[in-house]
Amino acid sequence: MKTYIPSLDALIYQALSRHSDPHHLMSMTELRASCDLAGHPADRRTVYKSIAMMKEAGIPILFVRKNGQQGYYLKHPFSNAEALFLMNACEESSALSLNETDELVSKISQLLPEKKISQLPPLSRNPAKTQQRDILKEAEKLLPAIAQYRYVEFRYFDITVSKKKKYRRENQKYRLVPYALVSDSGRYYVVFYSDKHQSFANYRLDKMDTIVISDESSEGVPFSLADHLRTSFHMYHGSAQTVTAVFDASMSSIVFDQFGEDILISKADEHTFTASIRTAVTPTLVSWFLQFYDKVTIKRPKSLIEEYQKIAHCILNTYKDE
Repeated sequence: MKTYIPSLDALIYQALSRHSDPHHLMSMTELRASCDLAGHPADRRTVYKSIAMMKEAGIPILFVRKNGQQGYYLKHPFSNAEALFLMNACEESSALSLNETDELVSKISQLLPEKKISQLPPLSRNPAKTQQRDILKEAEKLLPAIAQYRYVEFRYFDITVSKKKKYRRENQKYRLVPYALVSDSGRYYVVFYSDKHQSFANYRLDKMDTIVISDESSEGVPFSLADHLRTSFHMYHGSAQTVTAVFDASMSSIVFDQFGEDILISKADEHTFTASIRTAVTPTLVSWFLQFYDKVTIKRPKSLIEEYQKIAHCILNTYKDE
């Protein structure tokens, strides 16, 4: 059986990809030795010619002289820190299955030299990984549908206490037009437009099933993702209102992290500050404020105050002394 030996160009590229970076140059002697070990001896002229051809094709191979040394290195697409952030984003995403996470992390690591891979710290994995498969394939399928305003049919489900799928609308299919694919808290959501209701709503991608892209396209309606997100809080859709509240001074970083730094601060002293926030009033917003029950007081709107009063009465009734 004949042994397969990669081309000289492939061998030089592999050597530079695996063993070089700005701090680890490969000399001509090392490149030739690498080719020799792989069964493809090459002289200096042949290696020069191969490198010149790859550079002409757009491969970022650089030659450097420094500190009495000289050699070549391949400019990799990611630094160590960039690769680490991308890998951690994959590991922390709840939308990706374990298999998809491993495949993506492996692809990113293959773009790093071996010395850099060994320097990466352990990655933390989100325990709430989805059990759904092929999320990336479903997203790939939806992208051209979003660009072309094509109708999408799908079923939408919840997970029961017995970990079974329970389809909404008595298993009937939704038929909507997708406008955006967005991420929030590790999950991916599709923003769909309903002709029937003439409104937009968010659907979790990993809870969509049997997705079919129609050949029929919609004429499209005016849509601003920024405006839409102002009427959503953690992707729960609701009415956008101005919420005014008095916060404990220790809450400033938390409030800015959640709502951004362009919120209106109308009053501040050593102990408290008053902020007006334009946001969607949804169940997730209510629960967000409840986390800080002793550090925030809602001033308006009245409907939100009444909602907290109702919650307080329900809790008291549930846990009252018998």
